[in-house]
Amino acid sequence: MTSFRCHAWLLAIGMCFFAGQVAAQTAPLSDVLNALGLTKDNVPALRHDPVARAGPFFDARLSADAKRSCASCHEPGKAWTGSVVAAAAGEPDKRAVPSLNAAGQASFLFWDGRANSLEAQVMEVLENPVEMNGSRLLAVKFSANPDSGVTDCRPDTRLLSELNDIGNEQLSSRRYRSIYERMSLDDRRAVDRSFACVAHAIAQFVRAIPYPENLWSAATLGQRDPAKENPAAFRGAIVFAGSGRCATCHYGPYMTDNQFHNIGIGDLKEADISDPGRYGAVKAMANNPYNQLATSNYSPTGAITRFRLSEEMWGAFKTPSLLQLNEIGPYMHNGKYKSIEEVVDYYDTLRGSVAPPHHYNGLIVPLHLSPTERADLIAFLKSL
Repeated sequence: MTSFRCHAWLLAIGMCFFAGQVAAQTAPLSDVLNALGLTKDNVPALRHDPVARAGPFFDARLSADAKRSCASCHEPGKAWTGSVVAAAAGEPDKRAVPSLNAAGQASFLFWDGRANSLEAQVMEVLENPVEMNGSRLLAVKFSANPDSGVTDCRPDTRLLSELNDIGNEQLSSRRYRSIYERMSLDDRRAVDRSFACVAHAIAQFVRAIPYPENLWSAATLGQRDPAKENPAAFRGAIVFAGSGRCATCHYGPYMTDNQFHNIGIGDLKEADISDPGRYGAVKAMANNPYNQLATSNYSPTGAITRFRLSEEMWGAFKTPSLLQLNEIGPYMHNGKYKSIEEVVDYYDTLRGSVAPPHHYNGLIVPLHLSPTERADLIAFLKSL
């Protein structure tokens, strides 16, 4: 009979660390899948139909220069992410582009979770001057195009005719405000509803992104055998859930707890954690205009926005999904590491880690894995 050492605080999320099997690097497949939080009931249905590359997600007309779309940074062929480091709240070169693989299941979006719905996240990106550099007025103008895919978002004809006479540069995120604020209250409300509608269409596309099939989802459904197909990855799964302690935060079909943690990753050029992460997001969430606009138009999708602010939130970022991990680098919230090997080395040694300024996360300790364990763990991560 297989033996486990189960910690009470992990049992609450259905996870256990292997005991005797870790050293032997062997375990029944069912036990490995259970330790990863994978069951036939929670793995989404696998779809093999290609994603239609059409609609507002792929349309550059939502950007002021008509050169950038959502897909410019979230590339379908790169696990819905990109190799660039994107802006964060108007500050360039600060945070890596996250994959959208698990975005449809998340209650809070962005690395710091400042958006309480996909709709709010989309609206902020559309109006961010260093991302899409568009605006709600440009989104309304876009909706009038017969091929926009969001013609049901159009406001009245009079408002559209007025916007059609204005160049896109005037409707950019830095310049649209003067036009918007001269509008009547009713017209501004109509614009906001149309803007939220366009954002909702993009959000619905993201929610429909197919779950990516891999060795482990297929194994959960009884279709493949990891121990035979990829023995190193199978042994690595045991390390992942056992001595590697990875399954503490990365578990379930999307390999994330969707929570926020400070894991000691410092700034790109300095040995410091100057990015407040979740702390800054929580301070601003209740008054975030995009959260308010999304909630007022699509209230079922909005998560709560008021939390008790805690110093422990400083430098904490959302646990990313590990699906298609081999395709979504650079890694960490700021793109600090370029390869999975570098990430494993960090957790194994904590070389270059920065002590959290306000609290200590007891989960983050050097792993001291053997060379074989490290190699197997890397093989598992690349198989996701």
